[in-house]
Amino acid sequence: MKTLTIILLLLPLTTRKRDSNRIQYEWNWYFYHGFWEFKSILAQKESFNNPNITSKNGYYRGLYQFGKSACKDIKVDYDSLFIPRCSDTALVRYMKYNYVLLKDYQKYIGDTISGVNITMAGLLAAAHLKGHIWVKRWIKSNGEINSKDLNGTSVRDYMKLMENVELIKY
Repeated sequence: MKTLTIILLLLPLTTRKRDSNRIQYEWNWYFYHGFWEFKSILAQKESFNNPNITSKNGYYRGLYQFGKSACKDIKVDYDSLFIPRCSDTALVRYMKYNYVLLKDYQKYIGDTISGVNITMAGLLAAAHLKGHIWVKRWIKSNGEINSKDLNGTSVRDYMKLMENVELIKY
């Protein structure tokens, strides 16, 4: 219990962000109910909880299997992804990045598409898998356009994987 308390005290409640000469503060994703479940499921699915993994094609790495283009989008050093803490930071940044890009699609949360209950966790996990564009296409096509990654995992698979995970701000 002491260890958990110390870890929570070390995590910042907010993150600073500069926006044209003024500083804004945003809530940190670590304080979302369901975040720990989300990241545990994702790490298990992506890398079997092994931060030292690089995909068989040599392109994805770390706990959550980020590619170079995703790292560039969120300004994370690709070579640091073998460090679990850096992988977690990259995941939080990528979730925030996709959250903004999927803002117009949050109105579908609670709906059912292709037999899958849409949740914020599902949207973010599917965006992590194939990118926000493929999530938007999947939703617009009512589940008909279902792109897959190199391992054969589809957008629908990740939406289904996270349909019972709720990300709710404390």
